[in-house]
Amino acid sequence: FPSDALCRVLIFLLTFASGFSAHVLLVIALQRYLLICRPFGQQLTLYWRRVSLGIITVVCLGYASPLLGIGGVRHSNSTFLNRTFPSHECVLSVEKSAGTVLYFGLIALISVANILITVALYVPITRAIYRTFSFRKRTLSYTSRDRRMSDSRTTQISHIEIQESPKHETSDIANNGKQTVSPKRAAKVHQKTRTCESKKDKVKATINLMFLIIILVYILSYIPTLAILIATYTLSDFTYLELSTAGINLWLFCARFLLLNHVVNPFIYGYFDIGFRAEFIKICCCFDKRKIEYSVNSQTT
Repeated sequence: FPSDALCRVLIFLLTFASGFSAHVLLVIALQRYLLICRPFGQQLTLYWRRVSLGIITVVCLGYASPLLGIGGVRHSNSTFLNRTFPSHECVLSVEKSAGTVLYFGLIALISVANILITVALYVPITRAIYRTFSFRKRTLSYTSRDRRMSDSRTTQISHIEIQESPKHETSDIANNGKQTVSPKRAAKVHQKTRTCESKKDKVKATINLMFLIIILVYILSYIPTLAILIATYTLSDFTYLELSTAGINLWLFCARFLLLNHVVNPFIYGYFDIGFRAEFIKICCCFDKRKIEYSVNSQTT
């Protein structure tokens, strides 16, 4: 590895960013839980959401800062394919000791607890959303069936009144006929209202689905890295260079698998969140306009 200082800074930033992202997802899960499962209880207001971000920042700085001191480039003689050679590897801890094992055990415990609490919060959220939409689906089916039956009865009654009425009451029948149309108009207004409500429900469902996918990606991407971290500091006298070539590649892949969470998140937001996508397009258009203005100015000068 080319630089000891660069190694320490990169390890610190990776740990801080990963922890910050995980804890923010926990707060999002708590906010969705209170909003969906406890709608009439105390909610996370804007003030408390900002306070939670400040607390998360302080906590992440607290457990990521020691890496600036204990991390770095480890210089050693390594054996690979029966050949010994000097290696310079960027590691979380240069020296193994009881203190470093306790420290990384604490980080692993915080990460596992964060995952378990997030899952525990999202299980009742998923159940509540499923129950709500299944109930509304049944209600809509019953309402549409009753409306069709009511419309058919209204049409039959209006035809019978027209056939049994005298000829000199044609104008009254016409007026009555207009009055019999009013239930249909009321049904149309009711249908528009139900359509607006269903659109709002779809938006809410999309937002909940987006956060659910984000949290699933977070859980699946952190588990392999946590397993590698635990194995590194619990298996004594073990180095991944003792594995085969495929094993080494798999080990390093799993150790960096948590980066998938940061890579995938913008694409998930861009797919589900229309506002995020619109702002992103606006930023790109601004960059294009600046490039065009710069090229025009350079050509004129």
